This record gives sequence, structure tokens and C-alpha cells, in this order.
Amino acid sequence: MPEWTWEPDDFAALWYSDAYDRFPTPLRYTSRFAFNDEARAHRLAVRDRYTREERAGIQVALDTLGTSGMRIEILGATCAHQRSTGRDDMREYRIVGARTEAYAVTLSQVGGANEHGPIQVRLFRPENLAARLVSGLAPCAPGTAEAATFHPGDLESRSDTHFEDPRRARAREQYRKLVGRENDGGGCAVLLMGRFDAAIEPLRVLQWYDITGDGRYTEQRGNHVTVRPATSAEFTRHFGTWLDNAWRRLEEERADAAW
Repeated sequence: MPEWTWEPDDFAALWYSDAYDRFPTPLRYTSRFAFNDEARAHRLAVRDRYTREERAGIQVALDTLGTSGMRIEILGATCAHQRSTGRDDMREYRIVGARTEAYAVTLSQVGGANEHGPIQVRLFRPENLAARLVSGLAPCAPGTAEAATFHPGDLESRSDTHFEDPRRARAREQYRKLVGRENDGGGCAVLLMGRFDAAIEPLRVLQWYDITGDGRYTEQRGNHVTVRPATSAEFTRHFGTWLDNAWRRLEEERADAAW
């Protein structure tokens, strides 16, 4: 399936339209053009690089995100990248993936806090979306400690611990030893329902920590807090379940609307 890589200004020239007036998150972009006339001229120049057929293919990819009712957004960072100069040299990876009935798409970008790298767009079959999202994560081996489950209340810090149940203190210490150690980075993925530009709360959240000298752990919060070693297969399972459930919900909403 097709893929493209554009500098942020080139992607913006193709993305912005009457239908899409907001830049897709968590990608980042700052225009290098000081005047609207310059931006307009650049937009025309970028579009003129492609034939009508090529532009139609690009538009399919953009519309897959723009018209989808569900998406997963990922924001992560790591100092353990190939060109790292040390612990302060963090590289962010930003990914958004969405699907429709016929297609799925990922948009990804690697950069720093003040650096917005090229944007890569990939179009493919919907059933491959979970695996494609996982392939964009920074590589990291799974952690070596066993999985652990905590009650959220036990992890809350308390000002007066004199009469506290010792089990709560032990739980906080165990949690701290798992995810509070020095790390090479981490990240967060969220499942969102609705248009790409809608202000909505995440339906699902998955966080992870890349612990220095150990490996990666995921953290899930709900009625309990679960921390476990993270493999690529686990991420694929999580994202696949999210996407399947979200798609089922969209189909049910469409059926209710048509009834």
C-alpha cells in the first residue's frame, strides 16, 4: 500500500482545506512562512508536484483520518535512540492512526521539543492498524519484573502515615520500585471516539515506562492499577481490542441511526 513522507510545511499544504482547518494531533507544525501569500504560493507549488491521480490517492489517505469516527493517538519519547548524545537528548515520537470501512492510515513524526521532523503517512488495510501503530513505538525490551496489581487508593500519598495500614506503604514502595526508577523514556496511547478535531475525553488510556537497565512496563488504570512487562505482542493485543470494540460501537450507532 502507498506511503509518503513530507516536510511539515508540505504536509500542511496538502492537509489544510475547507474540510480540515486544524492540524491533526499529536503531530506538531509551525509554518515557516511569515505571510499568507507565501503560504498560499507554497500550497499551490506542492499540489502541482502530483498528477490528478496521485492527488486522489493522497486525498484517500488524508480523508481516512479526517472522516474516521475513531483513532488512537500516541505520544512517546526516548533518549535511547541511535543518535543519542546522552540522557538529555530525548526524541519524541508522535503517531495517530485511524480507520474507515475500507482503509486505515497512520501519520507519524519524530522530533524534539522544538524540532518538528518530517511526517510519514501510510495507507493500508484496516486489519493491520494495530500492528502498524506498534511498529512506530521506540524499540525497548520488556521489563524483567513480574506483573503487579495495586488498589488506586493505596498509591495516594498521605501527609499522616503514623496510623496507616503498613500494607498501603508496602504497596506504594513496590509501585515506586517498579515505575519510579530512572528511565530512558516512556509514552502514552489513548483511544478517542469522534472527529479528529473534536475536543473529547479518551475512552481508553495506556501508559508505559522504559526503565533504564531493565525494560518496558505498561500501566493500566481502572478499578485497579496494573503494571506488567510490555512486549510488542501485548501492545498489539491492547490496540487491536480497542479498535475492534470502537468499530463495533460505531457500527451499532450507525444501525441505531438508520433504524
